[in-house]
Amino acid sequence: MIKNKKSFTLVEMMISITLFSIIIIFLYQSLEVTKNSNKFYSDKLSSFIKKNNVKKIMFEDIINAKNISISSDKNKNSILKFTTSNLYHNNFFIHVSYLLTKENNLVRIQSKDIFQKNKVYNLEDNSYIDILENKIVKFKVTTSKKYKKSYIIYITYENGENTILTLNSINN
Repeated sequence: MIKNKKSFTLVEMMISITLFSIIIIFLYQSLEVTKNSNKFYSDKLSSFIKKNNVKKIMFEDIINAKNISISSDKNKNSILKFTTSNLYHNNFFIHVSYLLTKENNLVRIQSKDIFQKNKVYNLEDNSYIDILENKIVKFKVTTSKKYKKSYIIYITYENGENTILTLNSINN
């Protein structure tokens, strides 16, 4: 007596291959969504870290600041100038200025002499220039009317995000 061998028919094979293909397509799409969300959150995290570093630098500068002066440029952005003991580059360059450039960069200038916006001189020899942030539309610094040592820093980015810092100087 001959036994019948059991095997899959062609239709069963086609159905299983089709189902397997559909599962693979959905898995690939979920992998692609995961990659996109990881990139999105990675970009957000790096932006958040960069903004926090700027806040940290400003906080350390202003908390140790003396002789703080605030002026405005022709676009009504603030120019913040002071003397600080928080020094990153050179211990003899005690004057720090924050300003917004024409290229919409927030710049920190640490210099030997007080920065003067109308005076043209060689910045490379007498200062260290750090670009803290770019794509900034507005940089505004005001003092509190009630507390003269309290400063509010308002930064608006090109994408519409705002950053507001409230800092108190212990030396001014």
